[in-house]
Amino acid sequence: MNVTIDFWAIVNLLGVIQGLLLSVVFFATNQGNKRANRLLGLLVLTGVFTTFEIFASYTGLVAYFPAAINTTEFLDFVMGPLIYWYTLALIKPDFTWKGQWVHVIPAVVFLTLRMPYMLQSSEFKLQDVNEVYHRIPFNPIHCKPILWFPKYHFGGFWMDLMVSPSKLLYQGWALYMIYRFARERNESFWTISNLYLKRFSRLIIFIGVVHIIVGVISLISVDDLGDIYIADIASLSYYFISFWVIQDSRMFAAQSLIHEGEKRKYEKSSLDDKETPVLVQKLLSFMVTERPYLNGDLTLNELADKLKLSTHHLSQLVNEQIGKNFSDFINEYRVEELKKRLQDPASMHIKIEELAFESGFNSKSVFNTAFKKMTGLTPSQFRKSTSPINDTSEKVA
Repeated sequence: MNVTIDFWAIVNLLGVIQGLLLSVVFFATNQGNKRANRLLGLLVLTGVFTTFEIFASYTGLVAYFPAAINTTEFLDFVMGPLIYWYTLALIKPDFTWKGQWVHVIPAVVFLTLRMPYMLQSSEFKLQDVNEVYHRIPFNPIHCKPILWFPKYHFGGFWMDLMVSPSKLLYQGWALYMIYRFARERNESFWTISNLYLKRFSRLIIFIGVVHIIVGVISLISVDDLGDIYIADIASLSYYFISFWVIQDSRMFAAQSLIHEGEKRKYEKSSLDDKETPVLVQKLLSFMVTERPYLNGDLTLNELADKLKLSTHHLSQLVNEQIGKNFSDFINEYRVEELKKRLQDPASMHIKIEELAFESGFNSKSVFNTAFKKMTGLTPSQFRKSTSPINDTSEKVA
């Protein structure tokens, strides 16, 4: 079998490398929601294994390790559960694994059904790859009957028919979980305040579209000739996630820059690493549901009392895990509240300063500075840019 590299193979290989590096990043980080990061790393890694096997089969490199042929097929039934578990880890970081084993039953069943094929000779499996990937006429090679194989074959069309609906079912389930989480907090699915859920919902939608395309390509392609395009499309998801990580340094809930003095400040903290992601989620949920930031006199001590935390632990969560000082953390919510009020047609007749005070600010200079810092616009510029009617009579210092 000759090794051939073309444009599509290069795109596939670059995606595999990117995905592998990305999975290492998720496994290596020790900050934020560790369980969620590990699950996302595992999800990326399963995709990497699958796309690499396609690359090896398409280029002919698989001739150097024929025992690996079709060994990653069962992973297609693992990706759906991983998407569900990752979403669950974001919503409920301390969820129990009890009963979760049922989600891997399809993968185990499929792996069992395909085992007789995997036990065939390397010559037989290489001929199979040659036929379905390279359109080389089948040259009969002795096939060793093992259990139900070759009389019954559980790959090909039947696998395509089962995999895509399975993945789409789990993706839909994950999106519904995020939708329900947002609704319980009186938020919109599209503008949910939880950064991780917001970004992951976009990724799920992207992957869902990819799987629909994958399903169509699989059904209309001759044998496995369409797999290289499927792998290339899947590779885009690795770059999507990489962009997601790079775009926001809070992907792992870590502060991008932290002074050595701040590190020493929390060296003797009694805050447990396993407890931290749960408390971060509790804090963020409380900010959305109770909206304590509307109190213009809110202090660190007062918020800590409401959360039943020590001020030291709350300060540590905000500084180390969220990556902000307390003032910026609270003012972010106030700015978002003010933006909503400025865009509300019913509030067009109300002065910006009054809306700012209703949003929790207690100083004109503070809200103007915070608003410009976080949006790049002054409050009046923001109102004019979002209002169908330009009100030029109002001036705000």
